[in-house]
Amino acid sequence: MFEPFQISDSDSWWDQLTLNLRFPVDLTRLLLPTLFSRKGTIIYTVSRAAAKSLPWTTSYNASKTALLRFAGTLHAEFGAQGLEVYAMHPGEVETELHVTAFPEKAKRETPEVYAKIKEFTGRGKHSEVEVPAWTAVWLAVGRGKCMRGRYLDASKDVGELVSREKEIVEKGLYELKVEELT
Repeated sequence: MFEPFQISDSDSWWDQLTLNLRFPVDLTRLLLPTLFSRKGTIIYTVSRAAAKSLPWTTSYNASKTALLRFAGTLHAEFGAQGLEVYAMHPGEVETELHVTAFPEKAKRETPEVYAKIKEFTGRGKHSEVEVPAWTAVWLAVGRGKCMRGRYLDASKDVGELVSREKEIVEKGLYELKVEELT
């Protein structure tokens, strides 16, 4: 997962994109009729990588960015019909990924990149798994409506989001977009 693009294997690159994007999209397509009939909620797990251009994670970044855009597009398409769609970054929850994300090839062929990645990933404070779990509950019961179709970092204060809902909507904050000169 964390390796320079020039040494990444094409099949592994596409496998990761498929895992992180195609499977959630196909599952959504399968469950959509039930979600409509029950006024359901979809919460996609995205990543900070969807909002930042992090080096050495091209497939992961592309897949999480596409999933964030997919969530926003689904909200635009079906939000008026009652479907709740969210894209949540769970925070830095320590998982097996922190161990397996560094291919031996990257460690061997680009040790300077591996050292930078270890430095970068070791900076953040890890969240407890309960934080994103309770944030998902908060979203599922309808408390975070201002974040529909937007990027949500579960490690941030959700109370502040609610208190600044008008500003978030008016300014289009937490949306994936390109700002252009006017």
